[in-house]
Amino acid sequence: MRTLALIFFVIFLTPSVHVSAADQEQAYRTWTFQPSPPMPPRRLPPPKSKFLSAILLRLLLFSLPFVCQAERFYVDHSVEESGDGSTWANAFQQLQDALDQTVSGRGDEVWIAAGTYYPDEGANVTDADRDATFLLKDEVSLLGGFEAGATSLDDRDFEVNRTILSGEIYSHI
Repeated sequence: MRTLALIFFVIFLTPSVHVSAADQEQAYRTWTFQPSPPMPPRRLPPPKSKFLSAILLRLLLFSLPFVCQAERFYVDHSVEESGDGSTWANAFQQLQDALDQTVSGRGDEVWIAAGTYYPDEGANVTDADRDATFLLKDEVSLLGGFEAGATSLDDRDFEVNRTILSGEIYSHI
């Protein structure tokens, strides 16, 4: 409020003073922002050797598939102890444990041995949880119909080795 009163006083109650155009221009330049001239864009220095650049580019392109390589996980409910899912011998016992290890967008595969799997079974889920689901991620394939020990997709026989993802939460307790 004081600011408004001061502005009113300065504008309306002070006597008018004649200021020359040169003084007005000087005051304007003093109180206004004058931008500095634009800076030229910075450029990277050219490579010292085209050979070295080509080698670095090839190394980068060669190593990229190894960084983002899809993984395969194995699930077999009949194993005695759950493993890390890296082979049939170390298979996960529960499908949820394998799904927890997959990465969205990487193209992972989960090979599932014959049997019935429930969404409320696994290390990070609660038994008999009515809200439990199999949460599938982008570009992750679930492939059932395997007999434990299968080595290729041709070994699948989903009519003989039935793989069932069941939603009957209380039926297996």
